[in-house]
Amino acid sequence: GAFDPLPLGLRLRYRLMSRAAALRAIHFPQSMAEVAEARRRLVYEEVLYLELFLMQEGAERSRDAHPTAHTVDGPCVAAFAAQLPFALTGEQERARDEILEGMAAPSAMNHMLLGDVGTGKTVVAGFALAAAADTGGQAMLLAPTEVLARQHAEGLGGLLAQAGVTCALLTGSTPVAERASITERFAAGDVDVLIGTHALLSDDVAPARLTLAVIDEQQRFGVDQRTRLLAKGEAPDALYLTATPIPRTLALALYGNLTLSYIKHRPHDAVSRTTRVLRREQAGEAFDAASAALSRGEQVYVVCPLVGKGAEERDEKAAGKQSDADAAGEEYHPAVAIEDADDFDDDVTAATREAEMLQRNTFPDYVVELLHGGMGTEAKREVMERFRAGEVQVLVATTVIEVGVDVPNATVMIVEDADR
Repeated sequence: GAFDPLPLGLRLRYRLMSRAAALRAIHFPQSMAEVAEARRRLVYEEVLYLELFLMQEGAERSRDAHPTAHTVDGPCVAAFAAQLPFALTGEQERARDEILEGMAAPSAMNHMLLGDVGTGKTVVAGFALAAAADTGGQAMLLAPTEVLARQHAEGLGGLLAQAGVTCALLTGSTPVAERASITERFAAGDVDVLIGTHALLSDDVAPARLTLAVIDEQQRFGVDQRTRLLAKGEAPDALYLTATPIPRTLALALYGNLTLSYIKHRPHDAVSRTTRVLRREQAGEAFDAASAALSRGEQVYVVCPLVGKGAEERDEKAAGKQSDADAAGEEYHPAVAIEDADDFDDDVTAATREAEMLQRNTFPDYVVELLHGGMGTEAKREVMERFRAGEVQVLVATTVIEVGVDVPNATVMIVEDADR
């Protein structure tokens, strides 16, 4: 008969039909039960190949590598826990323990921390970063945007600094002289945790002893980017944070070499959220809710739709090109490309018009400001700082604010034309 890659012993053990019989049954079934059995056989073969590939890949990766068994009960971890201004939830504690257990093992950890926005993933990752410092190793925290990287450096970095962990921030807009100093200190082992954006992937970023790589918003990075980060160390532990894992990541968690911790609930004192979908003629209800929040001293996001095909990509490209220009000390004009210029100008014009209209007609008693991807890095940072400080009450923004931005006092988000 036709060659069957599955040994007879496996087929008998799991009561699987032959491949030839499965293919016949799929195309010319006698019953739906036969279709189910044929599918079971073909799925088994596919998953078996996946498992064998992952085992081979893991064996090759660890053949000449020397993973680090981290110290997970050292002084930095203890100090980090002691000075947290809040108590962890039970789910956070369980996730922390699972991650630290993986780091203490003599094999390289490959772990995903899954949780919705606001469930407290970042503080759990802080324990892993502290453990790397306790072990005498170094860690890198990769974030997809400069706004988020700065937020981590100021929030999580501040907590780690109080625990005796030396942190630094590196982004595309870091001045040349400061960048050289940071990379030199990191290469010398004088920086325990380096937080940053894609700038961390540059060849001049060479840690002395990378033992942990943390990738925030993991779904925003490609396989090649994650591989480049991990290649900066010798079999470092990997920790991925995400609220929206891509299908490939979920498959690896279910069938592969990726372990998983899941934080399902937000902290007990977190206010419950409501989501409503309103028609255009009901927009007044959304702005009434925003006005009520502002009257309570809270803050509001208004997210504008981006215009035209490829709009989100234009916004991200503009942000990236602006960072490059800032790093080179050059002036940048926010036209992404000749073919994109009109569309990008439409994006900015629409958002600007929205901000002006809201300031004039809807929220005249409050400060309304605009944030979009074509702004300079320093301008974006200043707007976010004013928003965090409460000097700006309404922030009109494009997708530049979509990932991970944490302003606890901002309690209402209005997304216009959400289908875009």
